Amino acid sequence: MDKKTIGVIAACMLLLFLWGPMVNKIWPPIEVPENADTSESTNQVAGITSTNVVGSITETNAAADVPNILNVPPSTVLTATNSSTAPEQLVRLENNLFKLTLTSEGGGVRLIELKKYPRHVNRQAKGDSSLATLNENARLPLLAIASDGNNYHWAPDGNESMKATADWGNGLRVTKEFTLSSNYLVQARVHIENPTKAAIGLPQLEWSLGASTPLGTRMDSRFTGVLWYDGKSKNTVTESWFQNKFLGCFPGTPRSVYEAGDTNVVWAGVQNQFFALLTVPDHPANEIIARHFDLPPPTAADLEANPKQSREPKGHQAALVYGPQTIPAGGSVDRTFTIYAGPKEYNTLSQIAFHQQNKLDLVMNFSGFFGYFAKGLLFSMNGLHNNLAIPYGLTIVLITIIIKTVFWPLTTASTKSMKRMSKLQPQMKAIQEKYKEDPQKMQRKLMEFMKENKVNPMGSCLPLMLQMPIFIGFYTMLQSAIELRGAHFLWIGDLSSPDTLFMIPGLGIPFNLMPIIMGCTMLFQARLTPPSPGMDPTQQTMMKYMPLMFMFILYGMSSGLTLYWTVQNALSILQTKLTRTDDEKAAQAGAAKSLNAPPGSGKKKH
Repeated sequence: MDKKTIGVIAACMLLLFLWGPMVNKIWPPIEVPENADTSESTNQVAGITSTNVVGSITETNAAADVPNILNVPPSTVLTATNSSTAPEQLVRLENNLFKLTLTSEGGGVRLIELKKYPRHVNRQAKGDSSLATLNENARLPLLAIASDGNNYHWAPDGNESMKATADWGNGLRVTKEFTLSSNYLVQARVHIENPTKAAIGLPQLEWSLGASTPLGTRMDSRFTGVLWYDGKSKNTVTESWFQNKFLGCFPGTPRSVYEAGDTNVVWAGVQNQFFALLTVPDHPANEIIARHFDLPPPTAADLEANPKQSREPKGHQAALVYGPQTIPAGGSVDRTFTIYAGPKEYNTLSQIAFHQQNKLDLVMNFSGFFGYFAKGLLFSMNGLHNNLAIPYGLTIVLITIIIKTVFWPLTTASTKSMKRMSKLQPQMKAIQEKYKEDPQKMQRKLMEFMKENKVNPMGSCLPLMLQMPIFIGFYTMLQSAIELRGAHFLWIGDLSSPDTLFMIPGLGIPFNLMPIIMGCTMLFQARLTPPSPGMDPTQQTMMKYMPLMFMFILYGMSSGLTLYWTVQNALSILQTKLTRTDDEKAAQAGAAKSLNAPPGSGKKKH
């Protein structure tokens, strides 16, 4: 391959690496007009001065009007009583897993703080004691009803339970009760009572599912969005759906509202990369509706830590939709919801799914063929960590060694087969030349020749094909494995994110060491691997530099994934070296045997 061709390949790789920032510069994101004013945040809970006692109530000066982000037409039934003057009341309800901040505005959950998970896990954030949160910056509290501007009154109702009441217009009385449970579950019950002597009609109502927002500057925003289960499959909506860009890069017609479902919304919720807020109604909802909205822009410190993050971040608000219904005189309507507010932890979610038959474990994306590998790798990693107290980084190394040991004989046989085929190239080319006018006969003769010489044309591809599901399983598992969030290994401060050591001055590109080491090991391995038979020199040179493409693709992936691939490459290099040493010893032993053989021993007797 000449220098010009190598230069073109290098330029293509560089363009691939810089494609995202270039597109954002040339075609900046199109702003989607929003129906609601999102300039003011309604999630100001930092002013709570009460102690962490269940049922404590503190009045604040937060805005009393709840934004109508879901745009439900005003109803004569849902007329606010005195919300324009009543101050917001914030109530804390907590157990050993989380604490909920409940609000009088709409009678819902304003914020959820997870006690066992810090907000930031990278080493630069040492000393930060803030907790991971759910429903942060939401435009509407969880389980509040859009257009319900009534002021609810909270009161304790047991050890880990709170009850809120409000009077709607036309005489309706509403009671909401939240009870904490185990496994990050909250049981919510809503009772709408009609104590009057006349039937009252309820319009179509939208029950808020909360909002999804990225947690921290380094969390992958690709996993932030809305998801729901229709009884057969899980459906996911992310910001890319709202942006609606052609091929994911070129500007398209933005979408503003997502609506789906046909009385089959079994559960729905919002998520980010490692945490989820899911609501399971007692009966499937009619529809799910979602919108995106503007989040506060990143600070200068955030941009310095991660210059690639969006300057205009988006959140996603979702709601369950129930159709109109009539409440008879003296009658009532009850709705029960089970809420999961916690980490994407497969063991916990699978237990809930098993006991309640609601398939909540689909949140982990461990479905399909590769899902089996992801589950197996996660169980193995947790087993080594929990039973032997081995750090997660070392468990990845050990699992990689175990996998490589299993495939060692197959890979050795493949390497030897490739070397034998390389030695047979002159004879194979002669067969190809002899039967070039008859391709079918040429293939048959080649197969017969390889069979006689005990070589397998698929031998070089089989080990890679068998290991590819494991690699994809690792990739799937590491995308949302909460266990690796904040796990340290050597210089890596968080195995769930890239191992950025510093930002390259003037370029704004992170310096990630592990992908670079991985690329070097791949290049060295490519130089040791015998070329495939029949491959021309140009293709051989391209294959040698193909690892650079993988380095660019995996450069921004989690360091846990690149750690696995690096160890895999190092073991492959070791195996290739050992195989070559064994072949050289065998060749030397054969030559020595021939020299020491008695004269004439190799001649046939007549």
